[in-house]
Amino acid sequence: MPPGDTIILNSLDQLPDSIRHIVDSLLELHSHQLPGEEKVPQFLFPQWSIFLFVLLVAWASAYFYIIRPASAKRKKVKEIPDDDTADSVVAGIRYEQWLNKYNPYYASLQVDLKKRFLKRVMAFKESKEFRFHFMQPEEFIPVLISGAAVQLTFGLRHFLIEYFPVINIIKGEYSYSGGHKIVEGHVQVDNRSINISWNNFIQDYEDYTDSQNVGLHELAHAVSFDFLYGFHENKHPHYEEGLKEYIQVAAPVFKELRQGKPHFLDDYGALNVEEFWAVSIESFFENALEFRYKMPGLFNAICELLNQDPLTNEKIIDRSLAGFSST
Repeated sequence: MPPGDTIILNSLDQLPDSIRHIVDSLLELHSHQLPGEEKVPQFLFPQWSIFLFVLLVAWASAYFYIIRPASAKRKKVKEIPDDDTADSVVAGIRYEQWLNKYNPYYASLQVDLKKRFLKRVMAFKESKEFRFHFMQPEEFIPVLISGAAVQLTFGLRHFLIEYFPVINIIKGEYSYSGGHKIVEGHVQVDNRSINISWNNFIQDYEDYTDSQNVGLHELAHAVSFDFLYGFHENKHPHYEEGLKEYIQVAAPVFKELRQGKPHFLDDYGALNVEEFWAVSIESFFENALEFRYKMPGLFNAICELLNQDPLTNEKIIDRSLAGFSST
């Protein structure tokens, strides 16, 4: 069963010009067409008056639902990392116990990196609204989901994935929007939410060797959409060059997967470039040694893009890019 679906906006008009060339590269990567496939018809651009109205609505929506709420959220989160109150220390001890037990990535970190990881988990958790569906809230659940997010973004200076303020946690597999397809998770760009089946999340972390991890999968979608639609706080020449390199290396691999050739990566990645990225992330963390052996180019490109190598004790490649001190 595929890990989930991703709902993508139908318009890229809101993207800044500075990254439009990257989006064009992604579209070119996605344009690989199999024999017999029909091309999607091209539609005429809407009339100018309608277009201006849509832009006005989009601007107002962006201000009231994205820019203003996110600004307040950032102010709140900045206070978290330096919180040394007794309650924070006790919470940190609980978080450490849960992460050591359930997150192999965290358990493998050096002591100084564990401290940074914990602070980021606290900050990420406080920056999100966690909503529980068909289950009772439990404190350790948002902690572990925050841990998965921090794991993926640990090499980045900005790690809050701010475009998505809401994380919905559903007890088991589910369908949505009246659909008949059962999924383990999905990301919705239009209402800015990450949605994850808890049962599948915890089961996937219990088996950390099969390249199946719905938490990392959906958060990988969220990271890419945060870059495309979000606040661009990770806009840095290193990451832009890393994304270009990833696209160049990934293109032929994606094409092979689309052609149905036997492959190391899950064939669900053939669906589109976003699913290819997400299944690559699953293997990158859960089956890194075989990934590097079979596809060193793609593995190294993801290392550079995320600024981390899961096969090393240090994990982080460049501490300054991750916002860490050199000591």
